Amino acid sequence: MTNTNSIQKAIKVFVPRTGASRFVQKPEIISVFTENTGKIKYVHNVLEYKPRQITPQEVKSLFIDGKIDGGYLKDEMKRIKRKLLKSSFTDISNFKKWRHSVNLSKELSESDLKEIADFMNMHNGRFMNIWKGYCSEDSIPNIEKLALFVRSIKRIDKLNFYKNLGEKEWENCIDGIIRKPREVVRALMEYKYDSSKINGAISFGTSSEKIKRQIQAIEKYLDNQTLKHDMEVYRGEGRFDVFNSVVLDKEKNITLKDILEKFTANIEEHKFNEKAVDDFVDKSLLGQYIHQERFLSTAIVPEATKQYAKKVYWTIKVPKKTKASIIESYNVERESEAELLIQKGLQLLIKDAKYDFDNHRWNIWADLKQ
Repeated sequence: MTNTNSIQKAIKVFVPRTGASRFVQKPEIISVFTENTGKIKYVHNVLEYKPRQITPQEVKSLFIDGKIDGGYLKDEMKRIKRKLLKSSFTDISNFKKWRHSVNLSKELSESDLKEIADFMNMHNGRFMNIWKGYCSEDSIPNIEKLALFVRSIKRIDKLNFYKNLGEKEWENCIDGIIRKPREVVRALMEYKYDSSKINGAISFGTSSEKIKRQIQAIEKYLDNQTLKHDMEVYRGEGRFDVFNSVVLDKEKNITLKDILEKFTANIEEHKFNEKAVDDFVDKSLLGQYIHQERFLSTAIVPEATKQYAKKVYWTIKVPKKTKASIIESYNVERESEAELLIQKGLQLLIKDAKYDFDNHRWNIWADLKQ
């Protein structure tokens, strides 16, 4: 058993190796970042942290004067939200209702403190130290970023969804909450508000220097974001445009989109039975690589995407180390998409596909390839 009182220091912990024999000549050495970790003990080759919990009152003490400052982040998000939503306000009372609903006050309510404590206590407080620290990219305490995140998802009634995430899924979310470089805040908020402008510019080009800068900012941001664990994500498509990237006949300029549209129309006219559909899947879909030239918006919960799945419903396996980030914190509207945004320029390898006769769409399973 090792006792350490170091704060934000890297320590080396010797851990017994596992294998055929209980006895090994050389232990593994693992670097661990600690902050008042107390006692650390190891069982086999797994570090086990003593569960830690924090109370709402202890949470309050982490804020200066018990209030959110938020620095540029809070002010910038408030200003951008107001600008983007301005056209939807019919009168001043409407605006006041919105301002109240997004809870931009510096004052922390008892409810705020309780919810923040709940998130800090998730998974036996394993990530407690992260919330007590800072991100190297700015001077805003991580606890304030968590507070802004909690308020955002509280407003769209997604608290329980995030609280019930497994440990690996929650760890994948954390970077997206704490890493908010100033130059990407506006770009991601505008992307969340209307992603078609930015993705359309990637596909068709743009003369707008502003949109070019936003694309560069998001690309740079995602290049520095990597998933720590594998994930399964979901995506709905209202068109077959993405299949244009697979050219089947260069001379006749026939793409997978063309034959998929035609075949689907014939299915709906009851010209093909399930056996014919299975044959089409085997011959035309399985093993195809679908190039994603745009940023790929996906969701970590199926329910968030089905409304968009008029033509295709994707289930995608995303490997760890993929350049991607949860961008829920940048939500502008009231709805939640639980969005995992994936770097542009990747490919989807189709592993399986079935036509859903009840919902009149394709269900496709794919692996993300970097």
